[in-house]
Amino acid sequence: MCIRDRLLTQKRIKGVTSSPDKESLHYENLSVEERSSLIEEQAKKFVYAQETKDRDGLCRALSTMREVVSATIPPLVEPLISTGIMTKVLPLLNFDLVNETLVQEEASWLVLNVLSSESKYIEDLVDAGVITTLVELLRSPHIKVVGHALWSLANITGDLPAFRDMVLEFPNFMERLIEKFNDFPKLPLEIQRILLWISSNLSRKPFPSFEALFELLPFLAELIPQVEDEEAAVDLFQAIINMTSEDEQVEEVMKLGVASDVVDTLKRDSEKVVAFALRLLANLTSGDDNLTQEILDIGLLEHLERLLSHPGVRVRQNALWTLSNILAGDEAQIEAVISTKLLALVDQQMLHGEEEVQGETLFCFINILINPSPEQLRFLLSQFKIVEKILTFLERGNKRQKAQALLGIERLLEKGVIEGQRNPYAEYVEAIGGRKLLEEVTKDLDPKVAARAGKILDNFYSAD
Repeated sequence: MCIRDRLLTQKRIKGVTSSPDKESLHYENLSVEERSSLIEEQAKKFVYAQETKDRDGLCRALSTMREVVSATIPPLVEPLISTGIMTKVLPLLNFDLVNETLVQEEASWLVLNVLSSESKYIEDLVDAGVITTLVELLRSPHIKVVGHALWSLANITGDLPAFRDMVLEFPNFMERLIEKFNDFPKLPLEIQRILLWISSNLSRKPFPSFEALFELLPFLAELIPQVEDEEAAVDLFQAIINMTSEDEQVEEVMKLGVASDVVDTLKRDSEKVVAFALRLLANLTSGDDNLTQEILDIGLLEHLERLLSHPGVRVRQNALWTLSNILAGDEAQIEAVISTKLLALVDQQMLHGEEEVQGETLFCFINILINPSPEQLRFLLSQFKIVEKILTFLERGNKRQKAQALLGIERLLEKGVIEGQRNPYAEYVEAIGGRKLLEEVTKDLDPKVAARAGKILDNFYSAD
């Protein structure tokens, strides 16, 4: 099965405060021109405070610039950059000034919010060496500074793949990151969230080499049962999802013993977390049948039965995605599904589910036709009426669904090819109106769909 992506927010801004004060709200109500003028005024005060070694004045100027810049989303960065002040702010983040706690907190916060803006401004700071500075700041004894540095690096890695790769390849970065993961239980929740978020950004498309991220996997796997916060858990699952896009990667992740913990996550109350856990299970069941069986042995099908009646659209969608991968497995795995209520639940979702959910039922129908036994196929044709269901998508579906439906019909017809004999499945499809529908689809507006329908007719009905 292909990996159908759903990306989380890749860049995030840290607001003025968790509860904006009256002054911050005042900045939000100012016009762009007024805020730009205020930034320019504070930049001059910053320069004066730096020249006169007025530490308090320096902090006030930094704080005010940061509040004005981040009063709205997206942050008002251009006037700040235009002052040229960032060339004076960045040196304040040097590790040898680590004891200047308040100054570094304000300076790093301002840098963070610049790094939550447009790529051109991020590139300016990257060219100025901000990655070097931020990686060094991960050693700071001050947790707020560490948090700002991590958040800034997360914004950089979430912007462009080239920036992400620069961070990944930077000397000592992975070592510093792992140090933080070693301290994970002791860290404030906000820092835990950032660590997992940056992990998801580091592994996003286009994927870096698996080797570059392999060191993180044991830490991420260990955290699956421990992380209860919804935001953190979602980013944790997204990171592992990103790292399991290929069969070899799935195998490495399964070696870490994650299956039981991921399946246990399906018992949680958070709809988001359950949906992402299912999304990971869709990846983990997309490869080797033996690995899929390991997950089935834990009791996954029982959870899928329950979750196919869940009110959450994405939960049902991802449950069907996972089920469709199981149905692409061996005869025993297909039989395990047939022996439950799952196919009836899939049928209900096809008839009554939302559009995106209905689309996932089609993958179940076409995948179960890959490896069924003769007995299972007879059940699917005579009792489950699987061909009729697939033809419904061929008649009424969108372009993608029609293409997938044609794939399912073709899979069935190929199973009836015996040299010198009539194809019983071709006769069955014709008897229920499938051949006539295929002829109609050859006139479809999409040339690829029309051509594929014509090819099926040529291959399986031309002798008539």
